[in-house]
Amino acid sequence: MMLRVLSHVPEKHFKMIRYFGFLSNRLRGSLLPLIYEKLEQNISPIKTFGFATMMKAFLKVDPFKCILCGARMVYTGFIVGLKIGQLVSAIENIVLQRPI
Repeated sequence: MMLRVLSHVPEKHFKMIRYFGFLSNRLRGSLLPLIYEKLEQNISPIKTFGFATMMKAFLKVDPFKCILCGARMVYTGFIVGLKIGQLVSAIENIVLQRPI
């Protein structure tokens, strides 16, 4: 069995050709839609999911909803280098400002 498995392992420094023709990296973008058209296949658009969409789906929480006023927040950036104590004190200040 080992000989059968090892027969599929290429030798060291052996150049493998993985994709050629209409599947090559250079031609795939221009030729693959033509191939789908000739085969009468529909290309479905790729669905992308972001962080906010996944958090809404799994946790039922909107990460961009303000916990103080309920308005939608706009992401402008993040701060690098805060220590855990500074983050906890910032969260405590936000919680104290939240109306009950």
